[in-house]
Amino acid sequence: MSNPCTPAERAADVVEQVLATNGEDYLQTRQSKLYWWQLALLDVKLFLGVAVSLLLCFTGLVLYLAFKVLLIALHWARSVGEAPPLSPNCKRKTT
Repeated sequence: MSNPCTPAERAADVVEQVLATNGEDYLQTRQSKLYWWQLALLDVKLFLGVAVSLLLCFTGLVLYLAFKVLLIALHWARSVGEAPPLSPNCKRKTT
């Protein structure tokens, strides 16, 4: 089974169809209907920028809190071993 049209004839038919329909909407790409900020991918870049910023802020907060807990634990560990010795004449007050 052979194709009765050559590629040149097929191209001529397409050009004639475009000229006859004045380039109707179904012949245009979706890109021609996008806004300029969508063409520049600004919506995607903004989303990624906000997501990365939030991730960095959350990571910084977690690291800050971990550092504070570590400092409190170290301070507590040092204060436990530093109880002043009792002299034989003093009694520790109990509450």
